[in-house]
Amino acid sequence: MLSKQFINSDRALRRQWTVLFAGALVFFAAAARAEPPQRIVSINLCTDQFVLALADHDQIAGVSRAGKDPFYSPLADQTAGLADHRGGAEEIVMMRPDLVVAGPYANLQTVQMLKRLQVPILNVPSVNKIRELFPEIRRVADRVGRPERGTELVQTLEAQYKSFAVDGVRGTGAIYLSGGYILGKDTIVNDVMQTAGLSNVGASIGVRGEDRLALETLILSPPDFLILDLSRPERPSLGRRMLKHPAVAKMPVAHEVLELPVQYWLCSTPATIEGAAQLTARVTAQLSASKGRHTP
Repeated sequence: MLSKQFINSDRALRRQWTVLFAGALVFFAAAARAEPPQRIVSINLCTDQFVLALADHDQIAGVSRAGKDPFYSPLADQTAGLADHRGGAEEIVMMRPDLVVAGPYANLQTVQMLKRLQVPILNVPSVNKIRELFPEIRRVADRVGRPERGTELVQTLEAQYKSFAVDGVRGTGAIYLSGGYILGKDTIVNDVMQTAGLSNVGASIGVRGEDRLALETLILSPPDFLILDLSRPERPSLGRRMLKHPAVAKMPVAHEVLELPVQYWLCSTPATIEGAAQLTARVTAQLSASKGRHTP
């Protein structure tokens, strides 16, 4: 009777051979294929947005599982007919990519395995400023062989950004997330809030990135605008219950509580600009309404 250790070893060996064989197919297929790439695989939700916005549909061999979820992905409607994966090296290699688009949130083991198999990889960094998105859009567009599309998208987004960006501070704001987290400096949300004319409470108290903030602390120093992570009723959690706390509903903010859909701020992507535009419009509307109520 075979030992459990032998069986596990055999399975591991077969898995390695599967990956190596698939990797060989990828290598030889890529070598024989001219640019631009024809089998692009995006490795996670963040890079999905760049690939979906810039590559032809028939160039895309796969996107992440989350990229097909409209709650997280603003371009989920463009993923119809595309294969998806969970981020594992074996899954991605079997898609025979001639380009994998990765980023800082990708599984490190997956990226290392793909590099060993000599799969071409394009890394897209996570930026903290809206303006830093524009050169990244051009770079991805160039790599997928659609430079003109990148130029057109950047021109459109730059014009949109200039049309709504606010010069100056119109109030304070805080985005409060599931589990009692707040976002501060070195985040795309901080720049989005500044674009809307809001001074980020998280940044002003010294938070870098994401950190917990006691609800009591926020209540004692309420912002002018409280921005909540959009809830998902079909997937309740203990963390999200905090956002429904009666103290949050009764917090004495100067204006109405706003919601910023997670698909616009979870990643730094071209869609972030649309999120910034929506937030700016909501803040402007609330300030106008408030001014109207106080005008004699």
